[in-house]
Formats: sequence, C-alpha cells, structure tokens
Amino acid sequence: QKIALTNQDGVSIVDINSIVWCEALGSYTKFHFSNKTNLVVSKIIKEYEEILAEYNFVRVHNTYLVNANCIVKYIKGDGGQLIMTDGNEIEVSRRKKDEVLGVLSRILK
Repeated sequence: QKIALTNQDGVSIVDINSIVWCEALGSYTKFHFSNKTNLVVSKIIKEYEEILAEYNFVRVHNTYLVNANCIVKYIKGDGGQLIMTDGNEIEVSRRKKDEVLGVLSRILK
C-alpha cells in the first residue's frame, strides 16, 4: 500500500506502513517516517486523516494523526501521551482519549 505525497520538490511515493505519525502545520502536514526522515506537504492533515483511516491511522489530537500500529506505549494522564516506535512522545487530547483507548484495546485483541 502506497501513497503519493506532493511537495515543492515533486511527488514522493511512500509505503503507508513507513509513516509513523503526521503533524499539522497550519495548511501543511509533516509526515514522520520510521527511518527518522520527514516530509512536509502542502495539504491539510484532515485530508490525510480521511485517506489513512482505513490503514489504522487515528487522529489523537488536533495536531497529530498517528499510525496505531506504531504505538509502543500509552502513558496515562489528562489526555495521556503515546510513545511511538520512532521514540517520539505524542500528546493525546482529552476529548480523543476514549477513542484512542478503544483503538488500543482493538489492537490488543
């Protein structure tokens, strides 16, 4: 499964499984990959949220969209935090906490 990501240099064809998480940067989206590289594209994160939903991606915060398969640990808290396979800590918003916990329980089954 691949996705075409367009930026100022051209079009990158990337393996969806290599995307660890995405970050909203205003009208741009920054993709963070398992090989520790990243790519900024000029589309809003909402567009990718819809495209990647069927591939186990979850919007955990207004700013973050994560690959549920790349979650290593959930740390309890107000909304909590997720530790990702690339070592990054992603904030979970309070209103998304229940949805995230639901996704984690489905993965564990």
